[in-house]
Amino acid sequence: MTSPPTQRSGTWWSRHWRWFLPVSMAGALLTGAGLVLAFLSLLFGLLKNNVPYQRALAEAEQSLKLREAIGQPIEPGLFVNGRFSTSGDNGEAKLLIPISGPKGDAQILVEATKRSGRWTFSVLSVQINRTGQRIDLQNNDQSSGDLVLLMRRVVSDLPQG
Repeated sequence: MTSPPTQRSGTWWSRHWRWFLPVSMAGALLTGAGLVLAFLSLLFGLLKNNVPYQRALAEAEQSLKLREAIGQPIEPGLFVNGRFSTSGDNGEAKLLIPISGPKGDAQILVEATKRSGRWTFSVLSVQINRTGQRIDLQNNDQSSGDLVLLMRRVVSDLPQG
């Protein structure tokens, strides 16, 4: 013989509030944190997906002086500082891009304006964090200083003996 079902005393809320309230609060906090992370991801994605950022990284990767100072590979940091705005064929960018290599860290400084669809860079340089040395990336044309660094690298890569 089965016993008759027992009737629960009180409402659902009175029986379950002890676990429902903390779980609800945790869910709200996680949702808020997720929204903040999504917003930051979108913001940093927009800062990284533009001509000044892309050109600055390309010039940095080609600079022999920079490669000597911080090594290879040169990796961009996660957080780009600065501002970027465009309106049609005009715009401006002021960016501080952290980069790193096996030998150290540096920051790319970018100041550029866009007029009639063409970007012009007033500042495109790198500052090495360890030494404070500044390297101009706008004159990244394998100048004689870069040629000396290249020759040192070639000679050091030759087999000994």
